[in-house]
Amino acid sequence: TGEFISFPFDVDTFGEFDTVKDVKISLKIKTKHRGDLQMYLQAPNGASTIFYNQNGAGGDNLVINDLSPGSDGTGTPSSAFEGALANGTWKLIARDSLKGDRTTVQKVVLEVSAIAVEPPAPAPSPPITTP
Repeated sequence: TGEFISFPFDVDTFGEFDTVKDVKISLKIKTKHRGDLQMYLQAPNGASTIFYNQNGAGGDNLVINDLSPGSDGTGTPSSAFEGALANGTWKLIARDSLKGDRTTVQKVVLEVSAIAVEPPAPAPSPPITTP
């Protein structure tokens, strides 16, 4: 079987405490057997969801446009990445499970939108007492 390959995406456009609102992925893969492909999306906190799991047996090549991972019934982005910080290294983790099959990732686009979260309030200072 093929090994998993990781494609990192560094996201740093949001506020320090902003959390994930939605995630969309678009990709184009050249392969002779798309039914052998498995793909996951992993958030910076390690949470992940599978969004393609050996679907389309008998077909070649794979094009996905603006898919919210989990929209195929494996879970929704809001639950898979709920509470995850939007900034950090996201990873597309993919594998072609057919040994010896040549697969080429031609394009991958990851879109992350976030919910603005205010930084936590500083802890109050202890009261000053005089003797």
